[in-house]
Amino acid sequence: MENSDASELFVFVGEKIEVKSLGMEGMDAKFLARYKVLDKVCGNYSKDTLEFIVYDHYGEPAFSNYQTVMLFVSKYEDTFYHEKYQYFDVYKTQNGKWASSHSWTDSNKAIPPYSLKFKTEVSFDVSKLKKQRVKEIFPAPYYTIENKKAIAKYGHYVEDILELKKRGVLHYRGLFGVKEDIEVIDTELASFIESPKISASQNKALRQYWKQFLAAIISKNTSALKSMSIDSVVCSVCEGFSETYFYNDKEPVDSFISSSYRNFPGSKAWNVLMSNKFTTDLEHKVDSSDKYCGTEQKNKIIYYNIIFQDSNQTDNMLHIFNHTFTFIKIRDSFKFYGMKTF
Repeated sequence: MENSDASELFVFVGEKIEVKSLGMEGMDAKFLARYKVLDKVCGNYSKDTLEFIVYDHYGEPAFSNYQTVMLFVSKYEDTFYHEKYQYFDVYKTQNGKWASSHSWTDSNKAIPPYSLKFKTEVSFDVSKLKKQRVKEIFPAPYYTIENKKAIAKYGHYVEDILELKKRGVLHYRGLFGVKEDIEVIDTELASFIESPKISASQNKALRQYWKQFLAAIISKNTSALKSMSIDSVVCSVCEGFSETYFYNDKEPVDSFISSSYRNFPGSKAWNVLMSNKFTTDLEHKVDSSDKYCGTEQKNKIIYYNIIFQDSNQTDNMLHIFNHTFTFIKIRDSFKFYGMKTF
């Protein structure tokens, strides 16, 4: 175990005892979590169990779905608080260490994942996922797909995870300095650059275009929707709204249109859209793989977002998420780029 540069940070492997809802506080759901301390990774804590407060914008914290997790908590006065969204589900390897399977969101090449042998099989059900989604989330050689399961073959030990986090989010939150002996290349973070606030004129134009776009959905004006969109769009509406997880797959625009006609009417999401209560923002991204990169500004793609907040109650738990309708500009005209829900 090593000592943190910030003495109030405690990183540990824990086993879930209880995660209890404490209702809402502002825009976040609040929880009290109680975990057994199985292994100390960083920081000092003498007891064998730990209680801490969790805030989560999207409802029940995702780490509560796993029995053993690597957790990051900070102490303020006499209370521990979870470092928001920072966790890894971890499992024992045959050599007695704790490790997490390779994450599809991990673009960090500073410490490549190891080939690991877990003590018991670490696998994930893929029976409800599309083939393309399986390839994206559980890529070879990090996973093998057998009997509708993705079986983990590669991963990171908890010490390596901490080392990467120290140079990433924990550094940005002021908990660690940066050492110069390791270069962190996080392509997901690096692809986004600082975005200015949306201007009054941009906001007005975007809102007007959204009004026309929504009117086309309401009137089922297929030709108008096609002319207002690119050929293939991100489509969270395509799977409907019965689940709290949304696939956000890219689909032909025809699929988005037909799914909008089928899944929006009568849904809670439709009521949210019809309320006309939304926010707008801009995102700038560098993505040379996107054919629309550079259509408005050189080497950039600019996303104009219409954002609606929604919620879903399941098993006495409130899940909060956003429906984001994204538009880009092509030859000074807006085009619908996709709808994401997360």
